[in-house]
Amino acid sequence: MWGATHRLAVICTGALNLLGAVARDQVDRIAAVARPIAAPGKRREGVEARRPTAPLDRKADGAAWHDYRMDLVLPVGPRDHVRGPRDAAVTVVMYGDVECPYCGRVELVLRQLLDRRPELRLVFRHFPLVDVHPSAYSAALALEAAAEAGRFWELHDLLYADQEHQGRRQLATYAVQLGLDPDSLLRPATERYDQRVRDDYDSGVASGVEGTPALFVDGLRFQGGPSLARLEAAVDGALA
Repeated sequence: MWGATHRLAVICTGALNLLGAVARDQVDRIAAVARPIAAPGKRREGVEARRPTAPLDRKADGAAWHDYRMDLVLPVGPRDHVRGPRDAAVTVVMYGDVECPYCGRVELVLRQLLDRRPELRLVFRHFPLVDVHPSAYSAALALEAAAEAGRFWELHDLLYADQEHQGRRQLATYAVQLGLDPDSLLRPATERYDQRVRDDYDSGVASGVEGTPALFVDGLRFQGGPSLARLEAAVDGALA
């Protein structure tokens, strides 16, 4: 799996030490694309590839969702990033990519949902689509580095608040805002979190995730467009 793409990523990463700030950002994008995080097949934002027997319900915003139900393979546990009470009655898991605009829209809805439903907890798992979002993998690594400093959700919110500006410079700026060493959120320092990001991604693939965003309510795949009303209905169903 690692093969030539991994060697290319290592070469690109090593080259960062020789280039200026602007060139560094470009090399980081190339290295991100080279990383073998993406599973075989095209995985897309907002539009999820369907199973041969599962027709798609195409929504007004261009997103498409599976009409079959799939269980969450990896249960929520201490390893996860949780917003809300850890002993909440209902758990919503989102597999997301911080550069995906559809994920940005769903994040706003999930915030509203959490405000309205205190019995709920939200879990974010990484699913970077490196073929279309070259900065997503580096951002996922940075989030894990921030998590170690107790700043996961702060960085998460900053990244989603300005999805159009991603990359090394922005991560360094966010690090300063959060009182962290800028280098701590940048590659190559963050590459030690590769397996953590990969574990999230692989668990999503095993659960049938083929694009972002992908939601699970109490372990079952959420079906349909993720409006506030529909998500509240799904939470009510989980509580029933």
